[in-house]
Amino acid sequence: KELLAHVLKSEGAKATPAHVNSEMGVAQWLLNILGKPDSVPTLLIVEMGAYRRGEIALLGRIAQPTIGVVTAVGTQHLALFGSAENILAAKSELVQSLPLTGHAFLNGDDEGCRKMRNIAPCPVTMVGTGGPADMEATDIEETTEGLKFRVGQSQFQVSLRGTHNVRNILLSIAVARKLGMSDEAIGAALRTFEPPSRTFQVRRQSGVEILDDTYNSSPQSFKAAIAWAKSQPFDHKILLAAGLIELGEAFESTHRELGAQAQSIFERVIFLEAESAELFAHGL
Repeated sequence: KELLAHVLKSEGAKATPAHVNSEMGVAQWLLNILGKPDSVPTLLIVEMGAYRRGEIALLGRIAQPTIGVVTAVGTQHLALFGSAENILAAKSELVQSLPLTGHAFLNGDDEGCRKMRNIAPCPVTMVGTGGPADMEATDIEETTEGLKFRVGQSQFQVSLRGTHNVRNILLSIAVARKLGMSDEAIGAALRTFEPPSRTFQVRRQSGVEILDDTYNSSPQSFKAAIAWAKSQPFDHKILLAAGLIELGEAFESTHRELGAQAQSIFERVIFLEAESAELFAHGL
């Protein structure tokens, strides 16, 4: 959402602010935006969140989107949804809410997103970094300045960390292209992007390089953070975590799996919650 809002800023786009993604928040925001007829933006970007099935369908009826973007399905809020199948069904509600003249943009590297292609009532663009995709990133490189990659003949550079973020950037490029922006204009906008605070944000403090991903951590982002730490050349690496919540029956297996992935990477691990710490330690 933040990438899209930044890239499409020159097109007059407005996006829902932080934490606004529920039916009440989105409805109030839309009323405020649409209540000023003389200054209604041509592009509205609406984040849609859910804790149960039916909530994104309701948001779809409220916002009536013509473009839908799904970044991943994942296992976040598994305890609330009850099963991975319910999470997939809930996120599919966005694609199903699009009109025949709409367009869906999906992460082709995500198994759940790939399943949505068959249920979309409109054209679909899949983006990816190695699997079957309509738009693919190549020559991916993470530098001290951020991510660099190519899409066809165009090169893009963004001050984001973690190669998993390439898919998010690809989705913003694909939507911007659909809306008529040139690769040159998209690339120029992406070069000035600053990541939101605490979302896979790298900063230097008291001589320490800190990767801060505490805004809304999930099993997928936790794995990405471990992978990022592994790729860094530092001699001393410390993991500080609060543990993950809302995982339901996957709570134990997820923390054990994360611990196993972190083997031989960190010289010290600090957890703030005892049960998840014990499970992580078993995996580690």
